[in-house]
Amino acid sequence: MYPLSIEYTEHARRRLFERNISEQEVLETLEYPDKVLMDTWTNRLIAVSLDSGISVVYVQRHGRIVVVTVMRLRELNHVLRSHRKRFREVS
Repeated sequence: MYPLSIEYTEHARRRLFERNISEQEVLETLEYPDKVLMDTWTNRLIAVSLDSGISVVYVQRHGRIVVVTVMRLRELNHVLRSHRKRFREVS
């Protein structure tokens, strides 16, 4: 795997701190996701790690990954239940 060029929005940085999620966990989730979902409303991707219990919402721009937010799986599951038809699995 090639080294990822990752940027974080201010929102994502706040959520990392608030949710006690490390940048290392984010990197591992992006490199080795258990599954990847697409939000069909925003075209954002969501990398999911069952081992670490986190999901990373991101976009790819100009060869870089921009992390929009991070959340625990229980938060993602709540969103998925509320908006089931909005998401589709891409890998």
